[in-house]
Amino acid sequence: MLKRVFDVLCAERGCQPGSPDAEATAVMLVNLFESGRTTEEELLDSARPVQAYRQAS
Repeated sequence: MLKRVFDVLCAERGCQPGSPDAEATAVMLVNLFESGRTTEEELLDSARPVQAYRQAS
């Protein structure tokens, strides 16, 4: 499940596997999962605003 969400987020952002953006996305997803977001919808809803903020910075 985490891989599916990771793939969606990377496709949306255009990050390449192994890139710093991809690694940051993976770490963020694991942290979100460990903090209780355990469905794809919850992970996507939580990760998208963080990604948008990082992209704007």
